[in-house]
Amino acid sequence: SALAQDRPPARGAATTEDLVRDLYAGLNSWQRGHVVYPWNHGAAEGRPPVRMRTYNTCIGKAIGETYTRSQRELIERILRSLSSGEEGYRQITRNGSWDSNDGILSGGAYIFGDPTTRQFCFLFAGHHLTVRCDGDSEPDVPFGGPLFYGHIVQGYSRRNVFNYQTQAALEVFDTLT
Repeated sequence: SALAQDRPPARGAATTEDLVRDLYAGLNSWQRGHVVYPWNHGAAEGRPPVRMRTYNTCIGKAIGETYTRSQRELIERILRSLSSGEEGYRQITRNGSWDSNDGILSGGAYIFGDPTTRQFCFLFAGHHLTVRCDGDSEPDVPFGGPLFYGHIVQGYSRRNVFNYQTQAALEVFDTLT
């Protein structure tokens, strides 16, 4: 989040980008063939690259069929870091349920580009959720591209964990003429 980026990491603490580099370094060749894509993968005929799109499910191999237990734990650390700690993590995971029967295992975690260079993007895509870390690869692209959190199609539901943000935005909107 913007707040997490505004604060310098604690001395000795790994940044989100460092955690992505660790994940990348630990992938075997089979895993790389299924979860690592070129930087502009899918960009053709005016379409944005896959890394810049939003999703409601994984886009390839799911975490449960691709990553080891320790890599899954590292992915969860990456997501905690992206969501500014435990409170944000609790919210995006809907209290750890991930809004799916098999939790994080049905989501996908992908890397576009090469994290050992400056140009890369980590993309998590799951049911009702797309978040990313881009390693500051592109100027003027906050969060590495659009974020997506969807829940309750009727909108404005009190059950949506970000409903308080919706209500705050509506209050500001109501003050406008």
